[in-house]
Amino acid sequence: MTSNGASGQDTYDTFRQGELFLRAGQPTEAALRRLVERRPDDGWAWFALARTMERRGSDATQQRRVAAALGFEG
Repeated sequence: MTSNGASGQDTYDTFRQGELFLRAGQPTEAALRRLVERRPDDGWAWFALARTMERRGSDATQQRRVAAALGFEG
């Protein structure tokens, strides 16, 4: 179990769900928000959340900044 209470399997499952939805072009925002809550140091998750938000027409400036600060700019 991680320090925030999420098990490794839960985090992996959420990551895989977000990745699969992202590849399929389906809405993933809720799954990716859960992932960044569980793994706030995951640059890919922040980047994927930003892309998903942008596809829906939402401002994702903050999410992109976090992703970049974590070394992930896509």
